Amino acid sequence: MSQRLDSASEARLSALSSAPLDRWIALSADETQIVADGATFEEAALAAEKNGEIDPLIIRTPEDWTPRVL
Repeated sequence: MSQRLDSASEARLSALSSAPLDRWIALSADETQIVADGATFEEAALAAEKNGEIDPLIIRTPEDWTPRVL
């Protein structure tokens, strides 16, 4: 039995799958759009603020999306 994602989860997955790899990215407050990216946390935060996002979620993307076992 497969489960469908809700629209917010689908939007988040779409945004992450299009994100630049090995970068800091800033997602909109609702986590559905990439509003900025940068080589450093600070670059991404400043760019997000410049783009009008006052409460971004900032994360680091991996070098690739290969599954890993830790």
